[in-house]
Amino acid sequence: MEKIPEILNNPINPSFNLAEMEIYNLKEALELIELEKLSFSIFVIWQCAISNLQRRVETFNIETFLNTSKNRELYNKSASSLKERWQNINEYEIIEFCEKSSIITKVSAHIIRTLYWMKFSTENEKNFTKNEIFSLLYLLEQNLFLSKFKIDKRENVLESSTEFKRRKEDENSEIKNATTHQELVLKNGMREFQNTLLTNNKNDTLLTAYI
Repeated sequence: MEKIPEILNNPINPSFNLAEMEIYNLKEALELIELEKLSFSIFVIWQCAISNLQRRVETFNIETFLNTSKNRELYNKSASSLKERWQNINEYEIIEFCEKSSIITKVSAHIIRTLYWMKFSTENEKNFTKNEIFSLLYLLEQNLFLSKFKIDKRENVLESSTEFKRRKEDENSEIKNATTHQELVLKNGMREFQNTLLTNNKNDTLLTAYI
């Protein structure tokens, strides 16, 4: 008897980091597996995994993804639904970005790629068994769905670096202004000293004339 992965038995568990549509996908996948429609279940599981990756990219930093994409204009920022925003973006590109940016582990990426190629081999139901699909889902559960969503901290580092640079520029400006002020004070002091000397010299000359 096959052991059904927990993510199929209880997809609403908050530990799995699933959106409402992803929960629906997994419920549908279980029904299809029970009906022996294994090839259809592969497509539904794939949709669930890709949806999860898309949400992870948006949580991480969508601008980071778009800056590395050759087709950034295909991402529909104004769309209200996840599907509409991503419908023109190549799914394999999303997997590659998630792996390179460490949004997911290399193991997760390999599992999702396996799922990617499996959905192209669904012409014959005999290509897969229930146990194979359950094993794949268990691996996705442990390596993708249970992992926390990450946020791109590099942007914060950049902002901090920029702020630090701005503060240094402000400090340098203050030092420069302070130095300039000191120089002006010194110059004014020298002028007063020179004027005093001239006045004293004149007084000495006048005093000598009267002696």
